[in-house]
Amino acid sequence: MVWVKGFLQKSGGSLRGVLIATNQRVVFCRKGFFGNEHVESIDLGKLSGLDRKTSAWGREIAVHATHTTLQFRCERSARQAEDAFCTAIDEARAAAARVA
Repeated sequence: MVWVKGFLQKSGGSLRGVLIATNQRVVFCRKGFFGNEHVESIDLGKLSGLDRKTSAWGREIAVHATHTTLQFRCERSARQAEDAFCTAIDEARAAAARVA
């Protein structure tokens, strides 16, 4: 399991949290002030793509699935975590393809 800190881009603004990659899914998790949580997840089997780009606001990861895209802007200090996250996703998808 690997993670990267940053901000999930939503139409109403951005949510600070953590994007987590496991061997089964990608999960965004945010702990709220009053104990409420915001969680979004995509199973790796439903992933259709993973894009990385650098913009004026920092580095971004877009995780694409059939009807969902998680747009995530990484913290500026998270370059190594971002690389590890994307590598973990690529390796998990390759392993799943070998099994199928």
